[in-house]
Amino acid sequence: MGNYIEKGKSFLSKKDYTKALEYFQAAIECADSPKDAHLGLAEAFFALGKSEKGKEHLFRAMVLDPNNPHGLKMIQKHFFSNPSTSFDVVGGSSATGGHDPVISICPHSEMGKNYYVAEQQSGNKIYFKVGNAGCSVVEPEEGCYWDGYDEPNGCLDIPNVFKINSKQYKVVAIDEPAFCFCDQIREVILPDDLQRVGNRAFQSVKISEIILPNNLREIGDSAFRETLIEKVICPKTLQLIGDWCFFECKNLTSVTLNEGIVEIGEHAFDKSRIKEVDIPQSVKRICFGAFPKWTIIRLHGNPPEIDFGYRYTARLYVPASKLNLYKNNEDWEDVNLHTF
Repeated sequence: MGNYIEKGKSFLSKKDYTKALEYFQAAIECADSPKDAHLGLAEAFFALGKSEKGKEHLFRAMVLDPNNPHGLKMIQKHFFSNPSTSFDVVGGSSATGGHDPVISICPHSEMGKNYYVAEQQSGNKIYFKVGNAGCSVVEPEEGCYWDGYDEPNGCLDIPNVFKINSKQYKVVAIDEPAFCFCDQIREVILPDDLQRVGNRAFQSVKISEIILPNNLREIGDSAFRETLIEKVICPKTLQLIGDWCFFECKNLTSVTLNEGIVEIGEHAFDKSRIKEVDIPQSVKRICFGAFPKWTIIRLHGNPPEIDFGYRYTARLYVPASKLNLYKNNEDWEDVNLHTF
């Protein structure tokens, strides 16, 4: 095995950074002094103006040896030389509130102020932005998917909080389309204080189970579309299920809707395997095609706003005590209703 590290350092000194990258990468592939290889890659990427890649390898080196002088000098140069830059290394599950500890957090300078990237012990990365109400998980770059990036895989454990300069920020939202089409993810653990899952956040992710946290208020359009989810239990805090939210979830056979839900969007559960569903009293609107054709829909409250198409494509049941209330509603008077 050649001494890739020494050759890489030689090219660094000659300012031939592209060649240096080749040798340091070869050193990693051959497990030739990985800490020094990551430091070399970091230095070359910083010199080439690729700060995010530089930060990535710098933190990998610091995980291997947190006290190495070369790495500490690079941190001082590339982070603390700018007083507006925030930096924090977080270790242990107690700091994150999750099962997959965050080992580093650094600013995502290419995305702008208040954007950060966290690397977990598993190697998965989570990009997020900080706001006044907490922080939101985002895609790698605004308006982009994960193409060209290291997609998260296996178990994606999203922490309850991120810690930056000793201040903790609760994760309250997962924005559009944070993990859309990340088909290497097999399990998702959502944070306890999550309030919103954005449009297409987990579309086409190959998960078979999801536990919706008790503080969740809104699930956006197509958020879990075309996943392998088998069962959905909505928390009592949930108010809105967006259009196409669980569309074409072909393994989905059971959905529990609790009091608190106000609106169920268009085609929300369409093309699933749901055969029957109970609609709580709080629901005010059921949009077009929300459930598969011929679903047994039991309505427990007063007449909600509902698309006329349901009179032909569903079996609608209402409490016997409310039948006259439905029949006297002009939108429902011609609908074929059954009682329970």
